[in-house]
Amino acid sequence: MTEKLKQDILDFEFQKITKEELLSRLPFSLEDKSKELRQIIKEIINSKIGSEVEYGLTLLWLLEENYEFTDLLRILILEPWHSRYEDIIHSLQGRKDPESVPIIKIAIQNKYEYLESYGTGTGQFISQCGHALKSIGTKEAIETIKDLAENSNDPVIKTEMKYRLGKIISLDNSTKSEK
Repeated sequence: MTEKLKQDILDFEFQKITKEELLSRLPFSLEDKSKELRQIIKEIINSKIGSEVEYGLTLLWLLEENYEFTDLLRILILEPWHSRYEDIIHSLQGRKDPESVPIIKIAIQNKYEYLESYGTGTGQFISQCGHALKSIGTKEAIETIKDLAENSNDPVIKTEMKYRLGKIISLDNSTKSEK
């Protein structure tokens, strides 16, 4: 990613330029956005420069129209060298894509240095992953929560997934009692 593009993204984030101005300054045409963004994200992953993830995510969220870059988020959430895990899991939660379930399960079980560096980081992230699985709501997603609640060796994962499972069961019971 060029320094100019990074500066344009910063200008947009600090509201010095509009979205339209940023899009007009892109070093590629919007018709090529998918190919170009994929190349930018690939370069960020290869560089392992954590600060560049923010620029890539800003571009991804600006250029995306129909969640066509969800696969890039699934790749980024498993990378252990950046600090944007919470933003990525929130985005995956909103997308409710069943293909994200196995990736979220892996992410829950990973120990990310950034999240470990502050007291509640890992637990908070695990909780957010549980929210994402519940939002996806497929049988596989619920089974993943159950599996982690019953079989995880990590007490934080086990506790968070039992809590999430309790919320799902109480929601199911209240829905059934209303009928």
